Amino acid sequence: MNFKLIKLVILLIFFSVNIGYSSTEEIKDIDENDPNVLKFLNKRNIDFKKPPYDELWYNTGLLEYSLRSAKQTKYLFLMYFKTLEKVDYRIIDNRGQNFSILKDITFDSLTDANFLDTLYSNIPLKLKNKKRFLFGKVSSVGYVKESIMEVVKLELYFINPDNTLETKVFFKTKNLTDLLYKHYHEHEKLKDGFDYSINSPKDMVTIITGNGVVHKVSEDLEGTEKELYDFVMNLFKDEIPKEYFEYRDKGYIK
Repeated sequence: MNFKLIKLVILLIFFSVNIGYSSTEEIKDIDENDPNVLKFLNKRNIDFKKPPYDELWYNTGLLEYSLRSAKQTKYLFLMYFKTLEKVDYRIIDNRGQNFSILKDITFDSLTDANFLDTLYSNIPLKLKNKKRFLFGKVSSVGYVKESIMEVVKLELYFINPDNTLETKVFFKTKNLTDLLYKHYHEHEKLKDGFDYSINSPKDMVTIITGNGVVHKVSEDLEGTEKELYDFVMNLFKDEIPKEYFEYRDKGYIK
């Protein structure tokens, strides 16, 4: 990546997220060789000098992250998911949220359940029953002693027609250990970094495991990231609102 493109990427991040700097001059002074500065993976070969990405204020993609850390997170497995209906640049703008190109800030934010509860509590999906679906949260909460099977908890959050919050909770047992073990070994071989999704994504997913976190559009999940997401979707396919799957599977908003 040449120097001009690096500056464009940094400026893009400045306008999209709050990284705690007061001016673009300070941002340009960031040392890209600093191990705490995340690398731009650019798996889609985005050229920020060409439309539509050259118009910073009209980019409506999500910043996607794949991070791991030597320190343990608080969770064996925790996953958030939601749709992003009516996405435009005003809604997708994450300034005020602690996303960053600095690894320590972003890792701490994306492994903080309180932060994620706030991040995911926007852009609800309208359901046929007049309720609005905010987000789903799935966690591994323990084991069934007799079978050594994980107890997996699903929490679904809705806004009722009278603007009150409704929460539904479900528990199921399933063997998750082998997949988490596989994910750990796969993830430790991957490069830390961030990427940029296609404009107007249809959803977002955050997956936290023992030493890592992934924050992406579901269509961009790879390898065991996608296996973990599919594990949840299949396990709770009858509990998650049908409209979630219908909207997710329509394809991206144009």
